[in-house]
Amino acid sequence: MAIVVGAIVTLMAIGSWTGLTCCTPATVQRPSIGLLRSLALGLGAIVRCWGGLALAAASAVRRRAVAAGLTGIAALVAYLVDYLGRVWDPLSHISPLSPFHYFEPMTLITGAPLNLTHLAILLARARRARLRRTSSLAAGISDFTR
Repeated sequence: MAIVVGAIVTLMAIGSWTGLTCCTPATVQRPSIGLLRSLALGLGAIVRCWGGLALAAASAVRRRAVAAGLTGIAALVAYLVDYLGRVWDPLSHISPLSPFHYFEPMTLITGAPLNLTHLAILLARARRARLRRTSSLAAGISDFTR
């Protein structure tokens, strides 16, 4: 999984740099390498988080389509909860449960530094989901061998 996430992040950084180089006027200020690196780290963390959740869902169900559907619906609901929680007070206390609450690329683009606490929270959630997947996979293997 680490290789896939690394490839995704690398391709995102290359695509961003290439798009900015070829498709913007020469007078436009280019983003710094540090900003692209921060965006790539944030993307990598959210991909690892959702990848861990997808693996946990895949180990809990028998069909891939069900796992993909559950993960997609969970991502949509989490995004909507975070988005609405930012503008609607009744959902503001639920918003931190969403992984998207800790992924804020617009704050990076506007000049804020990368929030390492948010990055650590996303990576911890990914690790917890991976551990759940590993334990349920081991339980499934032991059930299968009986």
